[in-house]
Amino acid sequence: MTGAKKLVIGASGFVGSHVTRQLVDRGDDVRVLIRRTSSTKAFDDLDVEYHYGDIFDDTALRAAMAGCDDVFYCVVDTRAWLRDPTPLFRTNVEGLRHVLDAAIDADLRRFVFTSAIDAHLADAGPWEGRARAGLAAGADSRLGPPGSAFLRRQPKAQVAVERL
Repeated sequence: MTGAKKLVIGASGFVGSHVTRQLVDRGDDVRVLIRRTSSTKAFDDLDVEYHYGDIFDDTALRAAMAGCDDVFYCVVDTRAWLRDPTPLFRTNVEGLRHVLDAAIDADLRRFVFTSAIDAHLADAGPWEGRARAGLAAGADSRLGPPGSAFLRRQPKAQVAVERL
């Protein structure tokens, strides 16, 4: 083992499952925090410790972080096409702030924040056809039109991490 336990929050997602696999492959002792309803297919074959809860569950967060030196935060709501950005803001900003509050109290060595909607929408997304039709010059077609919910909220999540 290369050190104390590593926690991956959001291990059932695309980025989180790859982070989990990389940590296990290099010999780390890995714990995952996932919801009971989450699929574990991407890491069922790995020797990881399971903790259940979500990013708004204080008890689950404290228990999952206990004894860990590093936390890898891989949670993102990628539904950039939503007309109502409330669910995006709740997960991507409020959820992150909630986890950061728990991390401050958890004697961690390192908190690794990932925010990569590109990993989910790079090949094709709901806005791809609109961008080809000339939706907006310079707009990133993978993230939605200028002013989309993701583009408005992502900087707020990043600022929350940078203030830590």
